[in-house]
Amino acid sequence: MKTSKKIFSLILCVVLALSNLSGCSLFGKSESTSSNGKYMLIMSKQDTFLTLLKEEIEKEAKNKGITLDFVDTGEQVIDQVRACKKAKDENYKAIICQAYDADTARQLEIAAGDVPIVFINKRIDEKFLKEDKYIYVGSRDSEAGKMQAEYVYEKLGKPSEINAVILKGSSGIVTEYRTLGIKQYFQEKNVKVNYIFEDSANWKTDIASNYVQIAINTKQKIDCVFANNDLMALGAVEALEKNGYDLSKTPVTGVDATVEACQSIVDGKMQFTVLQSAENIAKDVIQAAVIIGNGKSIKDLEHNSNQIYLFVPFEKVDKEGAKSRIK
Repeated sequence: MKTSKKIFSLILCVVLALSNLSGCSLFGKSESTSSNGKYMLIMSKQDTFLTLLKEEIEKEAKNKGITLDFVDTGEQVIDQVRACKKAKDENYKAIICQAYDADTARQLEIAAGDVPIVFINKRIDEKFLKEDKYIYVGSRDSEAGKMQAEYVYEKLGKPSEINAVILKGSSGIVTEYRTLGIKQYFQEKNVKVNYIFEDSANWKTDIASNYVQIAINTKQKIDCVFANNDLMALGAVEALEKNGYDLSKTPVTGVDATVEACQSIVDGKMQFTVLQSAENIAKDVIQAAVIIGNGKSIKDLEHNSNQIYLFVPFEKVDKEGAKSRIK
């Protein structure tokens, strides 16, 4: 791991050097102008939630009269570095960045120079953040896990012991905290939980379905399934349904409250999800970007935590809540 990070740092130096000589030709010159200055939105990949988040950020920027230039870097860290370098060279006020790899935050900050960054989606470790300059806007992921666990605990009649499957996302702080929230809740309730299957399905429906099938093949009782996002929860539903499980008695829970997940809940398949409000996050993202982009402090914002985090609360979504979201 240390060797790979050294290699990346060397590549970063080369990229920055070449950028200084030739400019950032990958992106071209921005034509955007605004009395409020220019802002850049960098995203690496887009699933259902991220597509919605991008749309909400762009909508909020438009509502506020903010010029926002979008850069799709794909799953290329080097292209994210180049985008940050472009923002520095072209005097952008601030960068909004969904880092492909949260561990590369420092490299992105170096490339951005004095341009502040609002990180989104993948929570950044506080060691990479700086008050009112490098901040993260999102939700407190452990809350999502606790909400899922609370629902299942109540649904199953407050049992003293259960058999559970956990479908985790890719390695990182989001997965770590959502999973931790589940486990902490049951520990606090003194519930013995047998985690008969726990592995990363990488946020994907098909992998989750295959993993739940593996759990089923062990012939152990499955009382519930926790998924770190809705796509994996839908994969769990697919496998359980195929094997004749009564989904009204085997709660499957997810996170994101996507339209597909809400429809599944209304249809009596999934039972519960947690809303990470793209609309509310987008409002905080744009507000924070403008504030730190103008050298001010986020200390007075409602969701501020230590001037490095803005934690937008999750919301519980059961069947009634799901109905309201698909109207």
